[in-house]
Amino acid sequence: MIIVYPKGRLGNHTFIYNFVFSNSSQDELILTIESDFFKIFETERKNVIQIPK
Repeated sequence: MIIVYPKGRLGNHTFIYNFVFSNSSQDELILTIESDFFKIFETERKNVIQIPK
């Protein structure tokens, strides 16, 4: 399980999620807060759980 709490604006979120996705296995659970990243970019990862702010 990876817990992600991104800070900053969309550019920082893009860098953080790219790093997390590239360094995690395909079946690893990723827990994060809601982010504009997921509204703008599509991801095929079904193992990402978003928690409302």
